[in-house]
Amino acid sequence: MIELPKACWASPKAFVLAGILLSCAFSLGVAERKVSLILEPPRPQVGQNVTIAVRGGPQRFALCEWSREPRNGEPEAILEYIPGSSPQERKGSGHSGRETVRADCSLHIANLRPSDTGNYSIIFEESDQRPGQQPDEFYVGSVHLEVSVNFSVVRTGLWFAEFGPPKKVSPTNLTNLYGKDRA
Repeated sequence: MIELPKACWASPKAFVLAGILLSCAFSLGVAERKVSLILEPPRPQVGQNVTIAVRGGPQRFALCEWSREPRNGEPEAILEYIPGSSPQERKGSGHSGRETVRADCSLHIANLRPSDTGNYSIIFEESDQRPGQQPDEFYVGSVHLEVSVNFSVVRTGLWFAEFGPPKKVSPTNLTNLYGKDRA
């Protein structure tokens, strides 16, 4: 066996190299699988509800985590769901009170707002590992949710709301409007 000089083990470069090699060895043991996320309905609008359905996820999982990355913001944890005989939910900083999770970990958002627009991501940890052991597989997926704003305007509704009902115009009213007699 070749013995390395003791000075080599004390160098910062050796520690960095050892750390890189160990992290590569650990990362080879963990598999990442993709899941599909489907928006139901596919083009939700403000005020509607949407479900981000999971397709191809694991049959059994230890936990799943949802996060949202808004258009111009940092990713926020929405919630973590732990299934079982008494399922648990841990709400994150991105939880608005309108999000709920289903048993298959699909995310349901009620009463959509424009601020709900963003990228939604999920990560599952498999449930076949022993306590304290790192999972062998992760399932991940992401989807972009664009909340449409419907700008259809009813003119009569705006007219009545802002100016009151329209008035009839007659030759007599024109006299009053312009301050002159039109006869």
